Amino acid sequence: MTGFYTGIDTSAGTISSYADKTFYGFFMDVNTGKLTISVINDNSEVSLPQDNMTRPTDYQQFIWSSDALNFLWDSNGHLQVQFL
Repeated sequence: MTGFYTGIDTSAGTISSYADKTFYGFFMDVNTGKLTISVINDNSEVSLPQDNMTRPTDYQQFIWSSDALNFLWDSNGHLQVQFL
């Protein structure tokens, strides 16, 4: 998989450098087209997709950020991200 998280080494099991950041995970239900964005910033465990095996419940994209992010749709139907 490629995208926001390209280059993150997940082989070590934990990524301590992301511990103080907020996780934003993007999941689209292919049956309904509904986009869900998970926001996790309470030290909960995050399950990342594996490169060699994808499941229907995996995040399609994700990002960690030390900035608060706000998501909105523009008039053309494109998802925009604002740093707060």
